[in-house]
Amino acid sequence: MAQMREALEKKRQIDEQRHQFHDAFMTREIHPDVLTRVSRLVQGAAEHGEREALALRFPASTAPMAAGRSTTSIRTGPLP
Repeated sequence: MAQMREALEKKRQIDEQRHQFHDAFMTREIHPDVLTRVSRLVQGAAEHGEREALALRFPASTAPMAAGRSTTSIRTGPLP
């Protein structure tokens, strides 16, 4: 019984941390020069003949609708 309480408490703490991280991520304001920085990144990639450039990366856990999958994946059925 004590192990179950400990496991539930640990899960609650993890869920709370995830919630706090999500809130912090969603409330942050975009830096004013982000458009300039992204444009410079894309222009540099194009000048080097690249077709892709990594502009942003974030953990999938911050996007609950993605259910841990790529945010570009196409889902045809209902969410789990």
